[in-house]
Amino acid sequence: MNSLRSFRTVLCAGLMGVVLASFSEAAEAPAKKPLEKTVFYFHRTARCPTCLKLESWTREAVQARSTGEQSKTLVFKPVNLDAPENKHFEEDFQLTFSTAVAAEMQEDGRAARWKNLDRIWEYSADEAAFRKYVDGELGAFFNAKP
Repeated sequence: MNSLRSFRTVLCAGLMGVVLASFSEAAEAPAKKPLEKTVFYFHRTARCPTCLKLESWTREAVQARSTGEQSKTLVFKPVNLDAPENKHFEEDFQLTFSTAVAAEMQEDGRAARWKNLDRIWEYSADEAAFRKYVDGELGAFFNAKP
């Protein structure tokens, strides 16, 4: 009977140690870095006036959303797909032409999730409609729960 009681005591003490150690590890674990909210504008080296205009409008739309707290987390990045170091984006985001992409980027540089704003070309002749489309898409994407 005493040996059973001793066994239980040792077992409980061991379990308590494991539980306390797991709490200690959880408390010491570094906080996960938040995902970087990025809006890419992908283009080629040779650019037409419309492509340049769409990049400018996209940049302005991102800047308009980048106020207050969002200014620290919403980033605009133009990317030349003809540069060798950027070729991976074509596969990463399944790109076939110049476009804007909203993405939540992980610390390792990979996208946790993304959305191609592939309709920007439809609004290339109407800045107000373009801004409404881009702002709506960015709002829906970045405010959505993953």
